[in-house]
Amino acid sequence: FMEKFCEAEFYCDVAVCGGGVAGAVTAIASALNGAETVLIEKELFLGGDNYYAGVSSILTFHSKQGKKIVDGIPQKIIDNLVKNGTSKGHVADIVGVAGSVTPVCVSAFSLELYKMCAKAGVKVLNGFSLFEAELDSSSKNIKTAYLKNKDRYFAIHANTWVDSSGCGLLSKLCGGKFISKNDDEDMPATLIFHVADVNIEKIKDYMLNNRDEFHFETRFDLLDNSVILGCSGFFSTIKKAELTLKRDRVLFYQTLSPTEVSINMSRIPSFFATGPSEDCYAFAMSQICEIFDFLKRDVVGFENSHISYIFPKMGLRERGRVEGKYILSKDDVSNGHRFDDEIAYGGFPIDIHKDSDSGLICSSLEGEGFYGIPYRVLVSNSFENLFTVGKCLSADFASHASVRVQASLMALGEATGTASALCVKQNKKPEEIKVKELRDLLRKNGACII
Repeated sequence: FMEKFCEAEFYCDVAVCGGGVAGAVTAIASALNGAETVLIEKELFLGGDNYYAGVSSILTFHSKQGKKIVDGIPQKIIDNLVKNGTSKGHVADIVGVAGSVTPVCVSAFSLELYKMCAKAGVKVLNGFSLFEAELDSSSKNIKTAYLKNKDRYFAIHANTWVDSSGCGLLSKLCGGKFISKNDDEDMPATLIFHVADVNIEKIKDYMLNNRDEFHFETRFDLLDNSVILGCSGFFSTIKKAELTLKRDRVLFYQTLSPTEVSINMSRIPSFFATGPSEDCYAFAMSQICEIFDFLKRDVVGFENSHISYIFPKMGLRERGRVEGKYILSKDDVSNGHRFDDEIAYGGFPIDIHKDSDSGLICSSLEGEGFYGIPYRVLVSNSFENLFTVGKCLSADFASHASVRVQASLMALGEATGTASALCVKQNKKPEEIKVKELRDLLRKNGACII
């Protein structure tokens, strides 16, 4: 196949398959630590859901108690955005579910990922779709992946592989093991859109005078001085409207624009969003029409507003979790468990959106308000030279509903990239890496290792 059809071959130490926030940071960390690194992304821009699905309010660099739990490369990205005015940095989460929220301009965020990749020496292959992979004779190691760019075919060879595809595509192509899920463990997708000319001050006044209408953790004490407004509520208003949409609340975060908000309310059933249905986006757009008509008609502050942007892709909360050497559990997260081999941290609550009803299940974290994420969740249980990071990492359904947020995934990306470089330098498999050495190197490089 390669000799007959492949136009070119790429050789590298580390191949990262997927250029979302986790994959991009993985590639940056790998290259900065001395490994020749290739980053493969099927889309034309880096950033994944941050760029294409409009997940522009990053959660969370801090625990609910205010402790910094994410640093290193993710923090450098935010620092650079703050310098050029395309992020407000870490601000209070008015909704109250997280220790902080970090609003960013998604285009600037994507551009910053490119700049950092270029500076680190990452070779970025945009527009390349992964469609086939080949194992070595032992069937324990990934040897080659085949890529398609329009009608052109390429081969890539690497010593260490990272599946950061979001859906575990590389693992799937190689026949890797996935974590099975129950029938009720499906979360809907969301098509985010922006609404401009919103009267933010009018909404704040309404929130202060109708506190029972909003999420019980809402930080009303910070409303007057809030830089970025977050809202989860208008419960009776949406109930009275009797929408066909299965949603019990208005949910939005203010963007960097003083009169614009990012609406996270549409609910596209998972089987519909991930299937081949040709009318899926028509269904999503019909929801957006219903949501906006409701906002403009019934919700304070939206009277003179208009839709300013609809993002091109739906945000998929889950697309398949690959089995690692350890599966992060609900108890690990909810109890704030700490691990001897932890290489990153999570501080977001378990946040489960259900296909079957209008509400969500949000469970707070015990202990110190954050939990450790062990190195073993990154190490494939199927192949000796594969890491898995991003939304397809090794976690059960409930814990995944916490660890999937962007700040934690970027921190895991830095750990994965650093570990990948160690594999190359020491000629070791991921399972053979000494975690203490990895933790020390992460700490030296500025990552948060507590």
